Amino acid sequence: MKLPEMRTVGGLSCGEVLERLSDYVDGELAQDERAKVDAHLAECDVCERFGGRFAKVVSGLKGAVGSDP
Repeated sequence: MKLPEMRTVGGLSCGEVLERLSDYVDGELAQDERAKVDAHLAECDVCERFGGRFAKVVSGLKGAVGSDP
């Protein structure tokens, strides 16, 4: 799969957001870092598209795990 163009929005690049994603989801980022990630995600169309594709993959995996082998 071709990687999309990385953008810098809200003081973070898409790659920097991805590096922080686990801590973001787990609520382990400092408030200022969380605000930067929030700002990036609110404005970045690249991450919005990635997030939609990622959600589809997760949904498919959940379905596969719940099905008979």
